[in-house]
Amino acid sequence: MSAFSGDRWPADVSLPAVRWYASSPLSAPHVLQLLAERAVDVSARTMLPWVPIFGPPLAQALHRHRRRIGRRWYMDEVFCLRGGQKR
Repeated sequence: MSAFSGDRWPADVSLPAVRWYASSPLSAPHVLQLLAERAVDVSARTMLPWVPIFGPPLAQALHRHRRRIGRRWYMDEVFCLRGGQKR
């Protein structure tokens, strides 16, 4: 069962709103303005409860697709010029 099932708004409306609100320093009015540009009329009272409801499942889905940190590190040679001398 999806976290979006039973919600009045489709996932293609609420998912970008939650992603914009959580991942960037946008306030609710800014997110509503972005949604209005996409011809979606939503109030802040409707959008703000989406964040605690849909935010954790979104974070889990994104966490699964993160690149794993490896044990090997590769470094190229780096030269710095200091006082006219290459170091």
